[in-house]
Amino acid sequence: MERSDDMLKAITGEVRAEPLNENFSYLDSKINGVKISDAREFGAVGDGLTDDTHALQEWLNAEGKNKVLRDGVYRITSGLISTEIGRTIKSEGAKILADEIDIVCLTVTGHNSRIALEIDGKNKASGGVLIKADLFEVSNSRVENLKGTNRKSYGIRAETNGGVRISENFIRNISSE
Repeated sequence: MERSDDMLKAITGEVRAEPLNENFSYLDSKINGVKISDAREFGAVGDGLTDDTHALQEWLNAEGKNKVLRDGVYRITSGLISTEIGRTIKSEGAKILADEIDIVCLTVTGHNSRIALEIDGKNKASGGVLIKADLFEVSNSRVENLKGTNRKSYGIRAETNGGVRISENFIRNISSE
């Protein structure tokens, strides 16, 4: 069934159509007038050498629904956690690079959220993304080079009863001992 703008206006009152590509690139510096938070504002360097774990966790702990990780390689030595409800986390030319054995790179507990990230476990991290939230979406992400111990390793894992959409992701080189 084809939907017209008039039909949608009748249902919702107003339509604001913007193109959506694989990286959520319609997100600019604001989404619906809300400022997007950049990790560099919290001290992240993104040079692939500096341990950005603390800065990235502060960035995720800070208020704000829209988080963008921009250009760079962000090295982490412990897992990151996002708890905010209704949050969007995406990368634009950026990668999270794990540099510690058996960590889960990102755990998300905030319901009704979505991510589009690039994560490289560097054959050290055991888990890429762990979803513990309902109504969650992981799409257009790249998760690779994960290696777990005790036969436990995964790219994207959902532990929820409330619906998760995982689509159009690139996952490769996942192994365990």
